[in-house]
Amino acid sequence: MHRLVRSASLAACAALLAACASTVPVPPEVTLIGADRLAKLVDVAAPQMSDTATGTRRAMLSVHNRTKARLMVEGRARFSGDGGQPNEAPGAWQQLFIEPESNGALQFLSLSAAARQVHIELREGNR
Repeated sequence: MHRLVRSASLAACAALLAACASTVPVPPEVTLIGADRLAKLVDVAAPQMSDTATGTRRAMLSVHNRTKARLMVEGRARFSGDGGQPNEAPGAWQQLFIEPESNGALQFLSLSAAARQVHIELREGNR
């Protein structure tokens, strides 16, 4: 069931991003490191959050490669509580390889059930 919901969510994000010919504004929950260059390479959708079976939180970030070349991006998440105060250290950087003019997704899991919000940093990987 979770796979079906996740696939439908990714498909909806992918369709939205693919339909846009111009740069999509970066959601406030996402920071692009090296934004001048990265904003020309990718479009990102707002992170989608859901509960896991253990009561922690899952955040999914859909990323669209706007270029005609394979691209590697890295992302990490910091989860915070209701008041916006971080309740976990940032996670490790995760790598995502995205084929030309295609979509990819990063998934992050919180350590705490108290996580209510997420902030994701995204940077271009090594070329």
